[in-house]
Amino acid sequence: MPVIRSVDTEAEHEVFLDDITVNGVTEDFGSDPAWDEVGNRETYNSCIVRPRFDFGYSPTRNADGNDAGELGGVVWRGDFSETAKMAHYADPIEVVSVTGSLKASGKVSLDQGVSDSSVLIGWFHSILSRQNGNVNNSLPQNFMGIAVEGPSQEGFFFRPAWRMHGSNQFFAPDAPRILPNGSSMNWSFNYQPGGCEGGQVIVTLDGQSITVNLPQLEYDKGAEFNRFGIITTQVDGHQQKIWFDDLVYTHLQISSPFASAREEWVTYN
Repeated sequence: MPVIRSVDTEAEHEVFLDDITVNGVTEDFGSDPAWDEVGNRETYNSCIVRPRFDFGYSPTRNADGNDAGELGGVVWRGDFSETAKMAHYADPIEVVSVTGSLKASGKVSLDQGVSDSSVLIGWFHSILSRQNGNVNNSLPQNFMGIAVEGPSQEGFFFRPAWRMHGSNQFFAPDAPRILPNGSSMNWSFNYQPGGCEGGQVIVTLDGQSITVNLPQLEYDKGAEFNRFGIITTQVDGHQQKIWFDDLVYTHLQISSPFASAREEWVTYN
């Protein structure tokens, strides 16, 4: 019988075999048997090693396909227990909150997705969103936006998600699906406070849409944000390679008590 030992190294498996007998011939590998070799030993340089984040501005053109320059790259899930395993890349904006409307749109391209991976894009707070991490909430507190994630057996959803200040997280139970095939897709996020319980969120992805309500209890807990961009989760896992371009997002709110009485939009090209 061959002796087999398997080692799970998260993103790969190593398998070792010894004492193999084939048609009565035994090989114990006491020395190199000089078997025929074709392409079985190569040297590669790869930056896709957890937790080596590699996202932000890029001169590439994956999401748009036309003009160079976009937001994205390799985004791993973060880990609240280690500062080096949490990251973000975002635009500093005036403080906005769930008391006013929040809108964003643009193009997205998911090039690679691995089981147990998540990417978050939306509004968050540079300080508050790095606090109060726990194993029960992968979302940072004071976050509202989009989560690109599974469950793995379902593929990847482009789903509304939020966590108010100190509150439990919410992921829409269903949402448009995004395939990790590099296709460019148009998307939008529209949050309006009041009218339906605490507020309402509508997310669209290439003509597919989902509408979810922000409960009054969550609205009352409140959340304020001073960044828009990508932030890692707070419970670790694997990575995605994803790109965003032609971003338009709320930078100021008319109704926000934290900002001047006007509304502006910022476009990220």
